Amino acid sequence: MAGEVALKALAAEAAANEARYRARVRTVLRSSYSGHWRRMLSPLLGALELKCNNTAYRPVMDAIDLLKR
Repeated sequence: MAGEVALKALAAEAAANEARYRARVRTVLRSSYSGHWRRMLSPLLGALELKCNNTAYRPVMDAIDLLKR
């Protein structure tokens, strides 16, 4: 019986460590890519010519113009 309890405890600990590891990897990847996209946004917006006649999207177009500047 003690072996079964110890095995269950080890399995629970491994699952907890796996969750912590995945969370750490997600955090590192997210920060890495967010920095990359921040640097790439200005050249990307400079290369694109966006037009829209729909007044509902005017605030979005104004925001994109602001980001271009």
